Amino acid sequence: MKTKILCLASTVAAAAYAVPVVQNLTFEQRTDKKVDITYTLTETPAIVTLDIQTNFVATVDATTLVTNWVTIGLSNIYYNLTDGSEAYRKVDGSGVHTICWKPLEAWMDDSVPKKFNAGKMRAVVTAWSTNAPPDYMVVDISDGARPNTQRYFQSADFVPEGVTNSATYRTTALLMRRICAKGATVTLGPLYSTNTFNAITRTVTLSNDFYMAVFETTQGQWRQIMGEYPPARSESTGNTYSYTNEVYRDMRPAQNISYTDIRTRIRGGVDYYGEDKDWPNDPEEESFLGRLRNKTGIAFDLPRENEWEYACLCGRSNGYWNNGAVHNNLDGSMPGRHMDNGGADGTDYSCGPESGTAICGSYEPSSWGIYDMHGNLREWCVDAFKDSIKTKVVRGGAYSDAPYLCRQHVRKGEYVTLQYFNLGCRVVCPL
Repeated sequence: MKTKILCLASTVAAAAYAVPVVQNLTFEQRTDKKVDITYTLTETPAIVTLDIQTNFVATVDATTLVTNWVTIGLSNIYYNLTDGSEAYRKVDGSGVHTICWKPLEAWMDDSVPKKFNAGKMRAVVTAWSTNAPPDYMVVDISDGARPNTQRYFQSADFVPEGVTNSATYRTTALLMRRICAKGATVTLGPLYSTNTFNAITRTVTLSNDFYMAVFETTQGQWRQIMGEYPPARSESTGNTYSYTNEVYRDMRPAQNISYTDIRTRIRGGVDYYGEDKDWPNDPEEESFLGRLRNKTGIAFDLPRENEWEYACLCGRSNGYWNNGAVHNNLDGSMPGRHMDNGGADGTDYSCGPESGTAICGSYEPSSWGIYDMHGNLREWCVDAFKDSIKTKVVRGGAYSDAPYLCRQHVRKGEYVTLQYFNLGCRVVCPL
């Protein structure tokens, strides 16, 4: 027998097209203390997220009391859902759906299962349009990963384990941040190259929203997809550059990777470029992106240059670091690994975290929650540099660069087969 004792709440997320709707939400606790959250969903597919909240009474002044609702925290919700519960993922099929939550495993009181009193708890079920999804997406790339099993979370506070509290999102999963760019018009530039200064700015309008990786692709993620770490020896230069070691390796950015390694190269073959596998065509199946797409079912790619700079600027026009502060000098105060704050140049293959690249996420994020867009490694984009398809744009500066080379509008072109100690990547995908 169930007892309906808990307060109800439902919300709907707006979208540009058909809007999913949550109706008839009930929140009932069984005699075994498990809780059934049942609702009717229309206009599917939709992405469904869940919050469970408790209330408390706050004193505004001597005569006014206000009831506030606060989340019990994702760790008390997400890890205690029964298998197959339709929360934090895409849901197909209009009709009645049920999520089962096990508070007896999340809320213990002297080993006695928790029973809630009426009016003290409520469920908030939110249905998001698939073209206006939640801010964060987690994509499993572990050995047991299955395609199209990504999970969605409404804010950084709801990311399981926290964004930087765990190695998970820098080894066996990809954490993606939604960038709302469709129709956005922004002034980019001035274009600054490492050799000459070009004061030309350009105003662009972006055509689509997208997800961008919160972290640069790490050595651990590269190994998870490719079955081996990035090369320690550069095929392009013959030098041995890989600022890492076994202890600190997995969560540091994947370096010594060429554009062809990432997108167009036939693994183990002699076709180092393969123009028919270059953007906007699908990548070579045995390349990093090809394997990543196959494993996840998601159309991952490298960013367009305009997408990269727009995300770095957090939607602002030129003149800001990615943490939202105005830049008025070229000192080492910007957030990111560079030559003035621990970065180094050389061939030491076994350096610790005190030099070389930093563990991804070591510095403060941008106001959009993205890390290491100023420094650590220069990041490949799909755009040709100076109309040469075999020379691609790289952005973001590197740990071996001076601070002024890590500014958001600095750009450089590199030959597509170049493997170098300061070259890495960050992936994006469509919604």
